[in-house]
Amino acid sequence: MEILKRIIILFIFASPLFGQFGQIPFGHVTAAAAGFLPTDLGNLQLWFRASSFSGSDGSVISTNWLDESGNSNDATVNGTPTLELAEINGEPTVRFDGSTDYFDTAFDTTQFISCYVVYNAQPTGHHSVVSALHSAATVSGWNVRTHNTQDVIGRIGDGVTQTADVSASGRAGDRPFEIVSFLLDNSITDATWYIDGVSEANTGAQNIKHENKLFAIGSFFTNSMSFLHLGDIAEVIVYNVYHNSANQDLVETYLTTKYNL
Repeated sequence: MEILKRIIILFIFASPLFGQFGQIPFGHVTAAAAGFLPTDLGNLQLWFRASSFSGSDGSVISTNWLDESGNSNDATVNGTPTLELAEINGEPTVRFDGSTDYFDTAFDTTQFISCYVVYNAQPTGHHSVVSALHSAATVSGWNVRTHNTQDVIGRIGDGVTQTADVSASGRAGDRPFEIVSFLLDNSITDATWYIDGVSEANTGAQNIKHENKLFAIGSFFTNSMSFLHLGDIAEVIVYNVYHNSANQDLVETYLTTKYNL
């Protein structure tokens, strides 16, 4: 009986702490992630899921990509991307042919960005997974990218000083399904790329200017729609806030659990 009393007392005192901190870590997974959706966090700007499309396996997507953030920033379809059913952990993906397929939508990069994308790639040169990057001439904005022979993870620039590709070890060649997170704090000129929750590359943000005010899924530059993605994309989530580690973990855990990564 005395042991039971102690357990009850411990529970009473511990409960407020769990409520205050909101998560109990178990490796990468947290208790707070149970039932979590990207809309549970503020400042969500874009949310695209392949599961928003309907159709048979391999069918051509002819409709725009529904933005589920609540901001109605639906992405316009270009080319003939296809819907691939049960491609990763029973979830569908959108497949891009590396030639004509991409989506774009109005979006203005702010000082702060937290972008998460689940994808795979079979690059044959420069390819972009997602991009708010204006042009080869000005290199204003940022992107997540792949290359068949170069260890690169992104490109970033201020539109004046051309900041070239950002390197990450072991990136060359085909990429399995993975979560890449891009976090930008332009107030302190800091940008970091993560792969499956692990920091892989960091660089000064160069006071980014997003001249074209477009966001592209599957394209390198938003003014010429070049270097198109070759591979699949399952989900894209973008916030206009720099996530702290707790919120980053919530989003990444949601994706990790959903896609078994």
